[in-house]
Amino acid sequence: MSNETATLTEPRDGAVISTLTDVQREFLRRCRTGLMVENAHIYDWIPGFTEGKNGDMTAPAVTVFRWAAGVEGDFTLEISADKSFFSLHRDAGPARRRRSGEYEAAATNLMIGTRYFWRVRRGDLVSEVRTFTTADEGLRQIFLQGVPNVRDMGGKTLSDGRRSRQGLLYRSQAITGEDGKYRLTEPGENTFFNTMGIRTDLDLRADGTPAFKGGGCSVRYVRAPLDPYDIKLNDQNKASIGTIFELLSDERNYPVFIHCQAGADRTGTLALLLEGILGVPEGEIVLDYDLSTLSGECERNWYENELIEFIIDDLRSVHGDGDLTYLCRARAEALGVPASSVDAFRRIMTE
Repeated sequence: MSNETATLTEPRDGAVISTLTDVQREFLRRCRTGLMVENAHIYDWIPGFTEGKNGDMTAPAVTVFRWAAGVEGDFTLEISADKSFFSLHRDAGPARRRRSGEYEAAATNLMIGTRYFWRVRRGDLVSEVRTFTTADEGLRQIFLQGVPNVRDMGGKTLSDGRRSRQGLLYRSQAITGEDGKYRLTEPGENTFFNTMGIRTDLDLRADGTPAFKGGGCSVRYVRAPLDPYDIKLNDQNKASIGTIFELLSDERNYPVFIHCQAGADRTGTLALLLEGILGVPEGEIVLDYDLSTLSGECERNWYENELIEFIIDDLRSVHGDGDLTYLCRARAEALGVPASSVDAFRRIMTE
């Protein structure tokens, strides 16, 4: 396909693109500069916000691609992290005509800090290829249509300078609502099964049930009940944390989808332990906890939640002084997790 047939216009070649919305970027800035601590309510700075009425604000920004075409036709947007386009990004939407000779399509759920190649196709003809890079902002939000509060637990710079891998470990609300109703839409299922490629559904609810039923589903369901803000040395935690690390120490089980009901308290407790073990800096663990606020359903502020302090105080009372990485690794060991399982988890999750 010659340039006269299709000329790529946006984004420009070599552009750096943020996958976050303006609200999400400002949320990160405030968390990382300590401004959240000063607010009695974590929502106060969001213009026009009314708690419980603004809906989900966790979905990532949509990246729009545009091109001009000298001929009419059915175009397909192709995006790949591979120059050969061997593996295509699955969350690229259909092309639509903006006006005569101009087309656009959108994409979501791109990896962060990643160089991509893009082009458009019409039948057997393909356009020129352009590149863009997604900004490395330390947060990869996921749009899973029907289910809010979904994010990748990877893509974070660790205390040793390395980075946790993206696309392997996700945290979320439950796929079924409190009424038990299945919430994934058809596009949501495409994201879950194809873009995310989930192999294991890890449910932290004591009364949880599989969201996917029937012999044709390839997703393995594992229940490991946890109480919110509780990783104390007790029999339930030894059993559940043992199950979790048996799962996470085997790369064949990934990608893993971790959830409770709202994806905030029980999931946030496990995220603290896992991210601490990986060496995610404490400030970024705080941020990951607070981000559930953007689901619009629950306000979470680490520095105002005494239950978080109960976790940290319990860790220090048993394991002594040390940073959160040391304390979390010591707690996993005290709960009976073999060092080999912790090492395997860290190896799988670290670039």
